[in-house]
Amino acid sequence: SMTGYARSEWTGEGKSYVAEIRSVNHKYCDVSVKLPRTLLSLEGMVKGIIQKEFSRGKFDVIISRNGSDDYAKRLVLDEELVRQYFNILQDLKARFGLKGEIDINLLSGFSDMIKVSPVEEDEKEVARILKKILHKAIISLIEIRKREGQALYKDIIKRLGIIVKAINKIERLSGMVFSAYHKKLRERIAAINKSLKIDHARLAQEVALIAERCDITEEIVRFKSHVNQFKRFLSSGKGVLMPRRGERQGQ
Repeated sequence: SMTGYARSEWTGEGKSYVAEIRSVNHKYCDVSVKLPRTLLSLEGMVKGIIQKEFSRGKFDVIISRNGSDDYAKRLVLDEELVRQYFNILQDLKARFGLKGEIDINLLSGFSDMIKVSPVEEDEKEVARILKKILHKAIISLIEIRKREGQALYKDIIKRLGIIVKAINKIERLSGMVFSAYHKKLRERIAAINKSLKIDHARLAQEVALIAERCDITEEIVRFKSHVNQFKRFLSSGKGVLMPRRGERQGQ
């Protein structure tokens, strides 16, 4: 099966990273990745990890960090700007004879002296963490997909068994077509004209011709062969590697 969901988390140093993987059936391997803005450079790495492990399926991979990017920011004091404010205020006092102290209360009114700045992260360290939680989530996803696949396998084998029983019954009944048609044809001829003399050789020839047209032996043999091939195909575990072969046998 290609359907599943897995989640893995890493926590440390006041940070936490979460990897979520959702997968559904798809003809090819299609990977969609959602990352925090500051980690967009790692998108290719994340896609590569998924594509290396899976050949088919549509994957939605979501990497989240603390639920937001808040921790990846810090407050930075613009010392040069503080110095300029201080010098200007001192100059104003001196030039205009102003009173009052130039203290923290006064300077704190200038909000642009303190700025919010993003924290530069160690990309290699973040990549190492993401690889770790992705591989853990992948192992879990493979196990989930395997369990669902086993359930589907059992259901398919059960249904194939029902079909084979029906085919065997059809095969048994098909052997009775010749004698049944022969009997019905004689009864119809007799019903039309009881005095009519039946040409048994001609009757046998007609019945044989009809029986040949109604013969489904070849179709039954081919169908049983396809069922057996499909069973071997399912048991081989190569369904993901050779999807087209399974589709042909399904048809």
